[in-house]
Amino acid sequence: MKPSTEDVAARFAAGLGEGPSRATLAAQRVRVLEMAQRSFRPRARPNVRVLAVALVSLAAAALVLVLFLTREREFAAKFRGIGIEVHAPLATGETSAETLDFSDGSTVVLEPRALATLSELTAKHAGLHLEGGKVSANIHKHPGMTWTVTAGPYAVHVVGTRFSVEWNAGSRAFEVLVREGRVRVTGGDLPPDGVLVGSGGRLERRPPVPAPERAVGSNVSERASEGERPAEPGEKAPDASPAASGRAAISALAGKGKYREALALAERQGFERLANELPENELLLLANAARYSGDAGRARLALLKLRQRFAGRPAADLAALYLAKIAEDMTHEPREAVRWLRTFLQSSPSGDLAAGARASLMSLLLRSGDDVSARAVAEDYLRYHANGPHADEARALVRE
Repeated sequence: MKPSTEDVAARFAAGLGEGPSRATLAAQRVRVLEMAQRSFRPRARPNVRVLAVALVSLAAAALVLVLFLTREREFAAKFRGIGIEVHAPLATGETSAETLDFSDGSTVVLEPRALATLSELTAKHAGLHLEGGKVSANIHKHPGMTWTVTAGPYAVHVVGTRFSVEWNAGSRAFEVLVREGRVRVTGGDLPPDGVLVGSGGRLERRPPVPAPERAVGSNVSERASEGERPAEPGEKAPDASPAASGRAAISALAGKGKYREALALAERQGFERLANELPENELLLLANAARYSGDAGRARLALLKLRQRFAGRPAADLAALYLAKIAEDMTHEPREAVRWLRTFLQSSPSGDLAAGARASLMSLLLRSGDDVSARAVAEDYLRYHANGPHADEARALVRE
């Protein structure tokens, strides 16, 4: 027989008994109320004054840190253990070498009989001008920091590497040897964008070999200036007049990269007269001063005079290359540029600058639509410069 609802309820009540006591229930209510109060209690509002003081302290600490780091980035230099300032002359004896130490750990060793000047020293750039002799540098690389070593008309641009620079002011002989890393060399007779020299590489520049002297009756005049040829009949011999010192000042300015100042001084002394009188190297410097100053007319005049007066000489060959650069970059005459590039390559088919000249010639011919001539130049490029920087472009052009 199925139990009734009343029977089930009675049995369930008997199983529960009396349940929690009144004291137990009261204690449970207290605990529940405490938990509820903790859950819904509002959070304490922050102390604005304390927070402001903390923020000011943090900002002050950050400012001190920035000032400290900035101060640390400012470079200093010591020579013979003594701090030196910019434009300080640095010289070594006949047999001893001295070290120029920088606060970042970089060093420049001045070999015996070297003379240099610390030309600049900032947090972003350090410069050394080598008046003569040899320096060996070990430059540490830092983000945003560059170094430059200038010597005569040349400049060696460095980020971080080991290299040496040698300069003979008398013979105007220049040499860069890279032991680690790479440098970019600009100025002088180099292309406007310079030449990269990698690890183990060497870049040398030597003055032109003087032509053999020719006796002209009993009036033979010896030309003592560097790179000058012997006097021709009727040619004016150099003298030690104030004009000669003025010409030396022009060369000195151009050699230091002060091209506008050199050009202005040449104009005051008579540019055309100087173009007819200056020796070979000085005339080339004057032409480059005009070219780098943006005066295409004066640069062309000096270069044409250089080719006329010193035909067959290395400087005359360089003049053809520079005339091509003027036509291509300054006066925008591509046909004239092609003519001068071909003239240069005819006399210097495998020289240091021939690879760049061929690459420029290929580009000009392609832009003009002369693909056949461009392909012939590409074949020459691969024959003379198989591992040159534009070899891949030349191969692609030949395959087409």
